[in-house]
Amino acid sequence: MLDIRRIRSELDLVKAAIARRGESTEPLDEAFDLDRRQRELAEQRDALRNEIGGLSKQVGLLHREGRKDEAR
Repeated sequence: MLDIRRIRSELDLVKAAIARRGESTEPLDEAFDLDRRQRELAEQRDALRNEIGGLSKQVGLLHREGRKDEAR
């Protein structure tokens, strides 16, 4: 089994080794693309979580200040 970190960092070398064995390298390309997409989505998820956290703090502050109408 190949480590995804190795595929990320040495894709061409891994593909060459697989090709020398006479096997298709298409699954490596697919794994690389899926990993890249997953990392992009995780970054977007984390950014949204940070935004939600900031907004939640603002809402809490508005509630503590008695400005509940603005907290909606």
